[in-house]
Amino acid sequence: MRKTEKKSIAVIDDEVQMLKVIGRYVTETLKQKNMTDKINVRLFCMAEEFLESVKKDEKYLAVFSDIEMDTMNGIELGKWLNKKHAQEKGEAIITSHEEFAIESYRLDAYQYILKEEMKVRIPEVLRNILQQRREEEDSYRVLETIEGMQKIRYGDILYIQKAKGKKYV
Repeated sequence: MRKTEKKSIAVIDDEVQMLKVIGRYVTETLKQKNMTDKINVRLFCMAEEFLESVKKDEKYLAVFSDIEMDTMNGIELGKWLNKKHAQEKGEAIITSHEEFAIESYRLDAYQYILKEEMKVRIPEVLRNILQQRREEEDSYRVLETIEGMQKIRYGDILYIQKAKGKKYV
């Protein structure tokens, strides 16, 4: 069995004030769900800082990213995540501009949130992501291993092979 590690949610925005506002909405939602002791909220002023943490094997349940940032924008970030780290799916694009919606959907962003709707939409989107992740974690198969019976999450199974005269390998 793998150890339970504290998970994180990333918030990325190059405007410090907006970063704090988004972080507060995320934190308040986690408090309502009594999950602040299980999930960190990590704030990043630059997409590159976030990418460095991903390259160091940090895993995120969700990513809330501004679309307009100085060096790497939210669309470029989403393309990188889709290409390199499929497990980071769950990027919600946040912007003041509706015209970026089509590109974010082409990117297969989890959600597109307009800044004027953040107060309502961020908690709603986060609750949906958390529910989806919980359902994924609750999907497992019990297998007998050398160490005894173990629960293995379906997401962690590469393949199951049935050997002649045995149940499963």
